[in-house]
Amino acid sequence: MEIRSVDVHDDEQLRAWYDVYRACALDERDYPTAWTWPETVAAFRRPDKGNRRDAVVGEQSGGTVAASILVYPLLDNTHAVYAETAVLAQWRRRGIGTAMVDDIVQRSRTAGRRTVIAEVVYPFDAAEDHPFRAFARRLGFVEALSDVHRILDLPVDDPRIDRLLARATPRHRDYRIVTWLDRCPDEFLEGFGELYSALVVEAPMGDLELEEEVWDAERLRENEETRKAQGRSTFAAAAVASDGSLAGYTELVVPQHDPGQVYQWGTLVRRAHRGHHLGLALKSVNLRVMQQACPHARVVHTWNADVNAAMTAVNEAMGFARSSGWGSSSASSDRTVLTRNLGAMVWC
Repeated sequence: MEIRSVDVHDDEQLRAWYDVYRACALDERDYPTAWTWPETVAAFRRPDKGNRRDAVVGEQSGGTVAASILVYPLLDNTHAVYAETAVLAQWRRRGIGTAMVDDIVQRSRTAGRRTVIAEVVYPFDAAEDHPFRAFARRLGFVEALSDVHRILDLPVDDPRIDRLLARATPRHRDYRIVTWLDRCPDEFLEGFGELYSALVVEAPMGDLELEEEVWDAERLRENEETRKAQGRSTFAAAAVASDGSLAGYTELVVPQHDPGQVYQWGTLVRRAHRGHHLGLALKSVNLRVMQQACPHARVVHTWNADVNAAMTAVNEAMGFARSSGWGSSSASSDRTVLTRNLGAMVWC
């Protein structure tokens, strides 16, 4: 098998990578999620101050049978690389996945990174013995964080949202909630960057070793332009404290090229402002705004760590449920984030 980098500016090469990625992302899932082609093109080709993305393919018998992506943080967490690999179902159990992971490890070492962070996805009822999980363990990865995929069927009626807000509002009368579409108002940009930066250190991250990210005004604006190019609409809500600082935020992303789908992205309430039901209020207000603007929306996807009891409670109060066919009461997650230390003699 030949493993090679993809010229992401070459449509034919990138499309071959994408077709494998998408086929594997949609494989055997009741509520599959995957980037669309326009989202992929924009992610790889537009400027990104914070990350470098590499696409890699594995070719066998004249066709593309495997695909990897490596994301190298450039401003923070430069010890790590985020990586994924996928092999078409009919080509599995032939050593191709192992070769692709070995390639990821070598590329990461060459780039001076000491930790590979990856994910495996599997049904709840196969959490312990699913082959994807066993594969990762065999190659030296250890589990650092378990995520739960939940979905919320839409629309959520106004009386239900009213009840959620009536429950939350008396607890945060010293705060006001503001919303915006796509572009953060200039007056909140610095505070919004601070929230973005703090997410990976203030939200429960299990055993992942991450430092605060760098999200300055330039990077935030660049990110907004990339989402626009991808055809994504971003609905944001933020809590403003009495001193004018931002206490928390949440985002819903609606992809133009994947009708009906909505993605719950980051939600964070700073530690000093917790205990006021701000998370529930932010998500409820934002949901209402998004639904009014996007009546075609049919389902919201969210993932949160199974150790994040507070956010799990908020999601369940809103009506999120574990995705059908991918859950059971006997297991905790359908996605595990794993790490592999490249600097140790023994994989940890």
